[in-house]
Amino acid sequence: MCSTTLITAAQVTKEFDEVYLPLARKAKNAEHRRWPHELMYQEVDPRVQNMLRIGGADQLAGAVRAKKAMACLLYASSVPLGTAEQHLMRHNLGNEAVGAIRAMASRTRGLTPAVMRVLAFLHPEIATGDLAERTMVRLELGIPAELVELGMVLGAELTRAQYLSLLQAGITSPDEVEASDATSLANCLTVSEARATQLQALLHERVRQSNESFAPLLPPPTE
Repeated sequence: MCSTTLITAAQVTKEFDEVYLPLARKAKNAEHRRWPHELMYQEVDPRVQNMLRIGGADQLAGAVRAKKAMACLLYASSVPLGTAEQHLMRHNLGNEAVGAIRAMASRTRGLTPAVMRVLAFLHPEIATGDLAERTMVRLELGIPAELVELGMVLGAELTRAQYLSLLQAGITSPDEVEASDATSLANCLTVSEARATQLQALLHERVRQSNESFAPLLPPPTE
């Protein structure tokens, strides 16, 4: 299973139907077909794609949900937010989508654990590993898979734009951030050199804590 299937599966909920995203309802040969095809290109499981049409308010529910899934996938990628908005609003000129994109990513992130449990129950043969955790980090921070390890450590210490600046500079892992020259890192993140040094120290400490072995809270049982 891949993150695109997991994110798409989360759209098949009434809670998610409450999040509004414009759809050009008359654009039958354009937007209605575009988003399902985009999901196919993202290798979303066909069974999950078929589920998008179930329980919707009308016959366009599948297209709306597919568009919402793509909004989340665009957010959890290296595509700038402004560009993602342009893609989503191409057939809805005059509308803004940045707020809706963030709302959908947040809602999907909240539903991810439950969706993963359902998928694991229905398809126990599929190995998922830490897919849910990694996907949630990407949806929270708006970052692609290449930056997940870094995002797991630094979290909201960096903005989405700063994470993408690191990606553009070829800095994607905690080790690469630590090894970077403070001045170069500061320029990349558009922060002071002192802040860059602080981030490196924070990163080092959090990595150290995550690798630390903890002593047992209780002694072994005697009976």
